[in-house]
Amino acid sequence: VIFILFLVPIEAGAVNYEAQFIWTPASGSVDHYDVYVSTDGSEYVLVGNNSTTSYTITCSNGCIYQIKVQAVDAAGNVGPMSEESDPLIKLVAGSENLISLPLTPSEPYTSYSFIEGIPNSMEMPFLPRVSRFNVNTQSWETAYYDGDEISGLDFPIIEGEGYLVRVPADVVYTFTGNAITKPITLTLKRGHNLVGIPYSTEKYTSHTLILAIPNCMRLMRYNVDTLSWEVTYLIGNEASGANFNIKAGEGYYVYVMQDTSWIPDTPAAPIIVPQQTKLVQNYPNPFNPETWIPFQLANPSEVNIRLYNATGRLVKTIELGYKQAGMYIETSKAAYWDGRNDMG
Repeated sequence: VIFILFLVPIEAGAVNYEAQFIWTPASGSVDHYDVYVSTDGSEYVLVGNNSTTSYTITCSNGCIYQIKVQAVDAAGNVGPMSEESDPLIKLVAGSENLISLPLTPSEPYTSYSFIEGIPNSMEMPFLPRVSRFNVNTQSWETAYYDGDEISGLDFPIIEGEGYLVRVPADVVYTFTGNAITKPITLTLKRGHNLVGIPYSTEKYTSHTLILAIPNCMRLMRYNVDTLSWEVTYLIGNEASGANFNIKAGEGYYVYVMQDTSWIPDTPAAPIIVPQQTKLVQNYPNPFNPETWIPFQLANPSEVNIRLYNATGRLVKTIELGYKQAGMYIETSKAAYWDGRNDMG
C-alpha cells in the first residue's frame, strides 16, 4: 500500500490542521479499511475505519503522525497490515519551529530542498526560511527565499541535528524516507548545540535526558502551543525545571560543558494496539494438515485458545502464555495448530 498525503486547508490561525491520507486499494472484496495512527512514534492505535481509500486526521502543533491500514471483508476477515505512511509534521506560523529528521530520507535533504518542499511557500505573505546552529562557530546559518529564488547557505539536513524553521502560515510538511533502524551518534561541542533525538523512545523526558547526556547542564525546547521556552537544568546531580517529553521530529537546545559524544537508546518498532480483543479467521481455511489462528489483544493477558468440533466437543487447547496487547496476525505471531487433538 502506497500512501499519498493530500492537504486539507483550514482557516488561518486555527490550532489544529486536517491532513488526508490516501492509499491504493487492496485486492479482493474489501468492506472497509481499519485505520491505525501513531503519534510521535508511539504505538499504533485503531482510530476508525472507512469504506473508501482515504482517511482524514486532525494534526496538533509540532506532532509527528503516521498511519497504517488493514483491509477487512464483510465477514470480518482481515488482510495484511500495510507499510507505514511517510511521517508528517505541522509547522506553526509565527513560531520557532525546532524540528529534526524523524527518518532516514530516501533522497538527502538540504536546506534548499527542504524549503522547496514546504507547501504553497511561494504563495505565502512572506517567505519561509530554515536555519541551523553551527556548533564550531557558535553562530547561525540560514537559507531563505530571496524574491523567487532561494539564497543563503545550502547546508545538509541530517539525522541527529536540529533545525529552526519559520513559516508565515500554518502548513503540514511530509518527510519521505525510511524508519531509522541503527543507532545515531550525537557529537556535541562545548557550548550550545541544536540536536534532535532521531527516533522515538518512551524512556526519555527532559529530566532523564539531561542526566543521560554526559556533561549536559541545560536543555531547552520551544513550545509551539504556548509560544514560550521550556528549560530543564542540572543542579548538582539532580534535574530541575520543566519536565517535558522527548520525541522524534523535535529539535532541542543542549548546552554541554565540554566536547562529548552520546548515542541515544536504539529505536523500538511501534506496537499496534487494537480497541477490542478477538479471534480472527484462521488461514488457510480449509486446511490440511496445519493452520494459523490470528488474534488481537486490547490489553495484556494470558492467552488460551480452545478448539471445538461441530458437536461442541473440546478438541484442542493451545496455551500461548502471557501476551502483551497488540496484533498477532502473521505466521510468526499467530497461534499454530497442526490439526492434532489433545490426545496427539
